[in-house]
Amino acid sequence: KIKSQEPMPEHSKSNYNIFRILEVAEKEVVMCRFLADLLNPEGQHGCGILFLKSFFNDVLRENRVSDTLLAHTDVIKEFAIDHERRIDIVICNTHFFIPIEVKIYAKEQKGQCYDYFEYAKKFDEHTRIVYLTRFGNEPTEYSRKSKNGADILPRDKIKCILWDRDISKWLTA
Repeated sequence: KIKSQEPMPEHSKSNYNIFRILEVAEKEVVMCRFLADLLNPEGQHGCGILFLKSFFNDVLRENRVSDTLLAHTDVIKEFAIDHERRIDIVICNTHFFIPIEVKIYAKEQKGQCYDYFEYAKKFDEHTRIVYLTRFGNEPTEYSRKSKNGADILPRDKIKCILWDRDISKWLTA
């Protein structure tokens, strides 16, 4: 016989993390696939632009995008910019190109953010790199400097977001 249990305390409910239970919270590729599908208006969730629109509003703090434009937005995972580099997630359409670099445990690569930004600005002069990490840390100069060291990606061209503070709150909402 199964005994009825007391309701869980509120603090336990707020700490529930399905990704930790499934042991994928630290697996960058899996987490990127999940996030990309949610952001994709054609994703398996079947909710159209709902997640993408709320991501723009609640996480990126961008309200400039119409529902029609969002409906015609592509979300691409592992977007190749050359034979060496792949952007984890790209959100793009005819008006913007937003690269999202995700770091869970992977190390930075030399000139990585710089290269992603240089590629993205060909399509969107107002672009920023979205840098999604566990603790909200910024990319270091190692990633922000061009490979030859002559140029550096300014900090104001990077939007740092956190899995816990930003993505978790966004999913909860």
